[in-house]
Amino acid sequence: MKLSRCCNLLSRTATVAFLSATILRADAAKPAPPADMEKLIDVLFQAPVVEQVSLSPDGKHLAFTCEIKDHKVMGVYDLQKFTQRLAGLANMADVQSFRWVGSEQLLLGMRGIYVSNLNLDDVRSLPLDHDLNWKFQEGQLQDASRIFLLAYPHGDLYPDLHVALLPSKRVNLLEKNPGDVSAWLLDDAGVARVAVIPGRNLGATFRFRENAGAAWHAEALPGSANPLFFAPDGQSILISHRNQQGRLVVQDYDLRKHQVDGEPLLADSFCDIDPVVIRDNQTGHPIGLAYPTEKPQVLWFDPQYGKLQALIQRSFPGQTVTILGPMPDKRVLFRTHADAIPPALYVLDLAQGKISLLLESMPAAARYAWAPMQPITFPARDGYNLHGYLTLPLHRLAGQAVPLVALSHGGPRARDQWGFEPEVQYLAALGYAVLQVNYRGSTGYGQAHELKNTIEVCERSVDDVVDGINWAVQYGYANPKKIVVYGASYGGYISLAIATRYPSLAVACIGFAGVYDWLDQYKHESSKSYDTLKFLIKSTDYYLDPSVAADRYRAFSPVNFAEKVTCPVLLLHGGADQVVDIAQTKLMANALQQAGKSVEVVRDAQVIHGLPNELERRTFYRKMGEFVLKYAPPGP
Repeated sequence: MKLSRCCNLLSRTATVAFLSATILRADAAKPAPPADMEKLIDVLFQAPVVEQVSLSPDGKHLAFTCEIKDHKVMGVYDLQKFTQRLAGLANMADVQSFRWVGSEQLLLGMRGIYVSNLNLDDVRSLPLDHDLNWKFQEGQLQDASRIFLLAYPHGDLYPDLHVALLPSKRVNLLEKNPGDVSAWLLDDAGVARVAVIPGRNLGATFRFRENAGAAWHAEALPGSANPLFFAPDGQSILISHRNQQGRLVVQDYDLRKHQVDGEPLLADSFCDIDPVVIRDNQTGHPIGLAYPTEKPQVLWFDPQYGKLQALIQRSFPGQTVTILGPMPDKRVLFRTHADAIPPALYVLDLAQGKISLLLESMPAAARYAWAPMQPITFPARDGYNLHGYLTLPLHRLAGQAVPLVALSHGGPRARDQWGFEPEVQYLAALGYAVLQVNYRGSTGYGQAHELKNTIEVCERSVDDVVDGINWAVQYGYANPKKIVVYGASYGGYISLAIATRYPSLAVACIGFAGVYDWLDQYKHESSKSYDTLKFLIKSTDYYLDPSVAADRYRAFSPVNFAEKVTCPVLLLHGGADQVVDIAQTKLMANALQQAGKSVEVVRDAQVIHGLPNELERRTFYRKMGEFVLKYAPPGP
């Protein structure tokens, strides 16, 4: 597959010969973070200045979302005048997503789809059925006259494909879902030519057609394939799929030969390559892939992008640089990503060989030095190698064992990644080592690592986190008398499971919106995710039917073993949670109280599954900080 589509970034900005220049950027020494908990909360959990960002096709404006008074709003930054406009979009829902349509209009995904001008003072709804859930179709090219949309008539399953014609704002149905298609892949002409049909064991089957008028037929893509985009000639697709070792790799699939073709473009010895496509801001054509291994990586299809990134990288050692696109007057906008430095946007002036800061996502936090997040590998009790991250307090002395918080991620089909995490830095600044284990059941390390079903995950994941804690104790990082277990969602289950299975290990336990009674969770029809869950139980062996495996679900549900807990427990949950019903926390709290255990429960009727705004973040982390400082205080 010919991946480079002649984007010619440097031909639009400067000559290749300029790449021999060295760009220097001076950084002053930064102080350590404040030791006071309230000051830390002010610094780390205030709303970011920018969140999602996108450069306009002409490079003159930056569209972004940010949080104002606990609402997600839209902003447009003028990159020539260095001014910005924010729009609260009164009487509308929070902005969840957005897209440029040409350089003069934005489409906003809220509760429906809206068209806005650059000044954000003329926002009009597209004529859509607002009883449906609408999203933008991924992978469409830049076109000022049309935008492709997905409409979900059945929750988050089986979308119909529509096209919105601008400026008439007409919305036409392109592809009616036959009832089993979970995703569509469009070619460069905007024709849906691949349909994805979910299959057993989290796999899929695929249908393909030559053009809009042709009949659909089965296509023998690998069952694990994730189609990324069509080649310009429309005769091959770049896909990620599992190789013989069960690792996700990126490879070309030839639609004429009906097989994967050539050597993988990307592969790793122990990490899955699960990329996000980077697209040219002017055309929308794919120009690169961003993907995590132990740290974030970027592959550019156009070697000029790679050379330019290497040039910029000299001034940002230890960070990941991502080019967002060219601006007028031989300037380039790029973003930095690191573990101990909050994300920021910079402008490279190629004519003058200078880099200037444009926007910091967290300007208050950027004034301080933060703790590095170190990738780690350690053996589980059965000899299996596990991966994760360890963040140590900056003031830790060499060889000093400090209190440790084992922070388990949710999912479980997710993973911890390297980067600036306010939650991790908060705990490290308070004096705690933070251990994040990508336990078995997590994504990112091959099919065998993800295990066969949820019951295996629930059994293995808890032991893996405990093995990580023991490893940190063995090598002198963690004080064995000051271990705190904490997690949210599935991570909340892990924390309470550790407290019940290994009652002597932790001195404190925190669960936020966790699942503690698996049978009850699977029968809760009030959850909006229930229809999706019923579909998953029916369509895959990964989610075992609770009516068949009830005894096994009971055997690892913490609610059934509350009497074994010996440490204080803090349970937090939101009454508006539509993913894990608040009944889970009520059941766990009642079981602990009846067993005479120390349990504190914090409920907030407004909180959903997560902490989407500043007020909720401040409240949550103040309570969490008080709890860990009380039961596992740093110091002798």
